[in-house]
Amino acid sequence: LFDKTKNENISNLCRIADMGHTKAQIEVARIYSRRNDIENYQLKSYMWYELAATTDFSNGLYVNIKAQESAQRKINYKKEKILTEDQLKTATQLLSLWTPGQCQLDLVKFDLYN
Repeated sequence: LFDKTKNENISNLCRIADMGHTKAQIEVARIYSRRNDIENYQLKSYMWYELAATTDFSNGLYVNIKAQESAQRKINYKKEKILTEDQLKTATQLLSLWTPGQCQLDLVKFDLYN
């Protein structure tokens, strides 16, 4: 069973990330990055960094340029050091299919929020 407080924290983090908050998206990416042993999580980490770096703030959300720049550095690192060409293609496909609400399911199901 999952700790109720942990689930609430995950729920809040994901809700904010889904709304386009750059720092929350980066935190989700970091959580996925911690699981180096599972390739799919590295792809999802890349996807969340990409979301953070490219969030469109035309809808009035707070712009955090430093956080977006940080996310872009992580993207570049993953492109150069972590992911293969095929993995990058898969990560790009994941990004194109992304919809709000996906992060909480993974983070709770696989207890990634440690």
